[in-house]
Amino acid sequence: CLGKLTNFLMEFLRRGASIVAPIVSGLLFGVALHKGQVYQPLCIFQQMLFRRFVMLKMFLGAVAASQLVFSSVELASLKCGGKIGRTARRLFASAKQDATVTHTYGRVALGAGLLGAGMSVAGACPGMVLAQVGTNTSGSMATLAGGLVGALAFAFVQPSIGLANKEGREETIPRMLNKPFYVLGFACSGALAAAVVGLEYLAPWKTELVPGTSMDKLGIEYGMSASAWPPGLCGALIGLMQLPIMLFESATLGSSSAYMKVISCCVTTDSKDLKNIKKADVWWQVGYIGSAILGGYLSCQASGNCGLGDGLPAAFGFLGGFLLLFGSRFASGCTSGHGLSGFGFLTMQSFIAVCAMFGAGIPTAIALNQLSPTYSALGSA
Repeated sequence: CLGKLTNFLMEFLRRGASIVAPIVSGLLFGVALHKGQVYQPLCIFQQMLFRRFVMLKMFLGAVAASQLVFSSVELASLKCGGKIGRTARRLFASAKQDATVTHTYGRVALGAGLLGAGMSVAGACPGMVLAQVGTNTSGSMATLAGGLVGALAFAFVQPSIGLANKEGREETIPRMLNKPFYVLGFACSGALAAAVVGLEYLAPWKTELVPGTSMDKLGIEYGMSASAWPPGLCGALIGLMQLPIMLFESATLGSSSAYMKVISCCVTTDSKDLKNIKKADVWWQVGYIGSAILGGYLSCQASGNCGLGDGLPAAFGFLGGFLLLFGSRFASGCTSGHGLSGFGFLTMQSFIAVCAMFGAGIPTAIALNQLSPTYSALGSA
């Protein structure tokens, strides 16, 4: 009887933790996006124009922290014996499988290119949209609506264009170089962290604050009441969220699957992507990005700067949101799935995806800055 009771309590705690972990992680995700100010459309747009480096600092910090987590878990799986070693091996294997995409390079590049263009048009990415909603950023609801429509459109279009996975094993840089992942992972993590420090030296974060930011409380030492935190540290906080997601969900950070999960409850199509997600246990991801709304809201309320900065008109937000999610599903990953998790595991498909995101986002931003008064004003804010 005592044994059964113990097993029941352990299972109860495990299931409870699997619900709480993504919610808490999502709250911290929303807080980090707000405090780092990367949720601001002008930060995304001006990054593509190389006028601000807030987004790049956060991205590199998040990837560095992700690689630190992944490498530490693999090292524990190789060096530790007993239950710790077995658990680490299981976590590493499941997380790597979750983060790996085996689609053709062309499909990944095309989808990520559409995603990158959408980032410039909307000034957002799939997970960031929810933090924008929570912080009352103008145009964010239109971007969210566009994202849902984009996911729905992909579910209907996918069967007719015959997209299929590439057969064979995943392609990773450690495998190609015949090196253990943790060796390259630790090295890349250190190099990216050094890059963040270098960017901070060249462009200090306090000189890149969004116009209207209160200068009274700046820095993590002021906690939730601070107007802003260093973006590199905010990115690292997001990357460290890989650990609880690995521990309690046997997965890695991602956002775009949550949109498809919501769509799968409303429609039925012949889309392989939609059918797979409908069967998959990814409700945790819905809770994760949904909690980012509350995280962004609580953070901006604590610092008193909800609605800070310039947003975009609804039509631009909707179009950008559509491109964000259609592109993400085409590439089977978004800025979190490919950018943080897949790139964190040094997979070739995700490396190509990140290059394609910026490769399409930069010329899109340049063109919009030249052709549209709305984006010209956003680019010079």
